[in-house]
Amino acid sequence: MTVYRRPDPIPVPRKAFGASAPAPVADERGGLHHRVSKQLFIAIAAGELKGILPNEYALSEELGVSRTALREAIKALISKGLVETRRRRGTMVLDRSRWNMLDADVVSWSREVGAAHQISRHLWTAIVSTQPTLARLAAGKRGASRVLSAASLVQEARNDLFDRAIAFADFHIEVANASGNPFLTSLIVTCFENLLKDDIAFVQSLAAGSNPAKAGQIAALIAGGHAEESERAMRNYVCNAIEMELTELT
Repeated sequence: MTVYRRPDPIPVPRKAFGASAPAPVADERGGLHHRVSKQLFIAIAAGELKGILPNEYALSEELGVSRTALREAIKALISKGLVETRRRRGTMVLDRSRWNMLDADVVSWSREVGAAHQISRHLWTAIVSTQPTLARLAAGKRGASRVLSAASLVQEARNDLFDRAIAFADFHIEVANASGNPFLTSLIVTCFENLLKDDIAFVQSLAAGSNPAKAGQIAALIAGGHAEESERAMRNYVCNAIEMELTELT
C-alpha cells in the first residue's frame, strides 16, 4: 500500500506535541527506517501517538530524520498492521486488535514498552493453549519420526540448561510441524524464536520444570497414532512446566 502524502503542510512547532512528543531516533543497529519504525511503535504502544499521526513534515522534524526515512518507516508499520493511510485524512493509528502481534519486530519491541517478563508469559500461554491440540493432530502423521528424534535430544540435554532450553523448544516445534497445520506451526515457531532470543532464561526455567522422560512418552504416543492420549500427555507436560515457572517467580 502506498503511503498517502498530504500536500506540504504548514510547519508545526515542536511544542505542539507537548509531553507526548516521541524522542528523536537513537543511534542503534539496523537500518534507519527500521529504527524510526521502532521509535514510532514505542510511542504508539505507550499511547503517546494516537488517532491521526502528525503531518509528515512535523513528525520528521520531531524525530530528527528525513521525510524519506519516515515514509519508509510508515510503510513498515502499515505492513505490521499498526497504522493505515486514508485519503484526505492522513495516517491513522489502528486499534491494537488489528496489529500483527506475531511479527518478530512487534514482539521484540513490545518488551520495551511493558513488562518484558509479561510478554514471555503471554507467548508461553499461546504455546500452552495450542500444543495439546497439535499433539493430537500430529499423532500418526509422517513427521512423527522427527518428534521422536527431538524427544531424544531433550533427554540427552539433561545436564546443560542452555542445551536443554534449545531441545525443549525444538521438541515443541517438531510436534507443531508434524501436526500439518502451517498457521499454528508459525505461531509456535514465532513464540519460541522470540523467547530464545530475548528471554532464554524463561525457557530454561520451563525446561528445568519439565520431565525429560515425559517428552519421550509423548513422542511414542504420537508415533503410535494415539491421538487422545497424545493430547492428554502434552497437556500435563506443559502444565507441569507452568507450575515450575510460577514457583520460581515467587
